[in-house]
Amino acid sequence: MILDTLVHYPHLNKNSIAKTILRDNSYVGKIIEKLVKKRYLKEIKNNGTDIQVKYFELTKAGEKIYLDCTPQNDKMLAILLKFISENELLNFTKTLLKIRNIIISLDSF
Repeated sequence: MILDTLVHYPHLNKNSIAKTILRDNSYVGKIIEKLVKKRYLKEIKNNGTDIQVKYFELTKAGEKIYLDCTPQNDKMLAILLKFISENELLNFTKTLLKIRNIIISLDSF
């Protein structure tokens, strides 16, 4: 899920990834450490004012892993579409995005 997030939203930091996928920071940190060790992600140090923040991007190996998994996701979506209409799936996706945005906004309080 982290690789997928970084494909769609490149150069996020750990906290932003956690908010995007609705997971705990410690969980995201552990997974990122493993992905960096396996060389699927690389750290990019910020050159701006906040020196402590590290951003992440996929390496070539990370992109390959992501592309290897994508066809399986397409197959699952095709199976799902046999039982759910595209309109129902679109409405469900919109509802999930709305819930995610509400949870993210509550986190800032």
